[in-house]
Amino acid sequence: MDEATETIILGLQLQDLTGIVQGRKGKEAVGRTNDILVACQIQIEECKAKLAFLSDRRMSRSIAQAAQDDGPVVSSLYQEENRSFRDRQLARRLAGLSEEPCLPTHDQQYLSENLLARLSVLSVGGNDNESFDTESDAGEGSSHVVQRDKSRSLRTQYECLACTERILIYDDIQAPCAHHYCRGCMVRLFDNSTTDESLFPPRCCNRRIPISLVKSFLNPELVQRIEEKAVEFGTLDRTYCAWPSCASFIPPNLTHNNIATCSLCAEQTCSLCKQPVHNGDCPRDVVLQSTLKTAQEAGWQRCYRCRTMVELAVGCNHIT
Repeated sequence: MDEATETIILGLQLQDLTGIVQGRKGKEAVGRTNDILVACQIQIEECKAKLAFLSDRRMSRSIAQAAQDDGPVVSSLYQEENRSFRDRQLARRLAGLSEEPCLPTHDQQYLSENLLARLSVLSVGGNDNESFDTESDAGEGSSHVVQRDKSRSLRTQYECLACTERILIYDDIQAPCAHHYCRGCMVRLFDNSTTDESLFPPRCCNRRIPISLVKSFLNPELVQRIEEKAVEFGTLDRTYCAWPSCASFIPPNLTHNNIATCSLCAEQTCSLCKQPVHNGDCPRDVVLQSTLKTAQEAGWQRCYRCRTMVELAVGCNHIT
């Protein structure tokens, strides 16, 4: 069934169901639930959800088609702009002039062949439930056969290294080492890396897999957790909240004067001994303990207020 026919059928079903609900309003006893009305409301929500899905799919295919049509032109213009900029910079250096400001950086580079291939699946494919196996082409137009064959060849191009399943090209993620993974396996790898430090950062063939390759497949909560773990696992002398019920990691930017403040429970922890914040000198402060030992041997004293070390050169022993 094509999308237009399906949209019409769903629209008619929605009208009928809405009419039934409107017709039975006010005819039921107060506080009593009617099974027919409940069933109609559920079907109405399902029809609305399906109509929204079809609308979103049409929009995504339209965007995919536009990106596919304009992608090569945009890529060519972007590369030409970079070449022209490099030529101007070289000419200015040879002439003894200062270089121009750099071109603005782009989060997304020009459209790659792999990305254009993924978009083509959306713009060419007609039925998401189409079988990927060989089917009879009898009675079909040649253009439809070519488009379908192109769509199939793009859908079954790679095999996931982890689960060995066949990968739809729009679910394919290629690691820097050229190995291919499906979306589910790669998402699981990044998710597991946040709980197992030995897996962080995610890598294949000992080469790090940048998060930019999979960011579009990850939910915002997982992206935030990965960014937080990157700070935690990258900190050598880590401080965790000393409050037993919390024990959250406290990043270095929340540590001042050896006092780390937890952003979750607001409790303070000594970043030296990792115990709850305390008054006086920390016994784990190696530098301070060494200084105190030297002061004791030299006969120095400390101010009782600011704790600054004082050496008696002249005068009496009284400190004010």
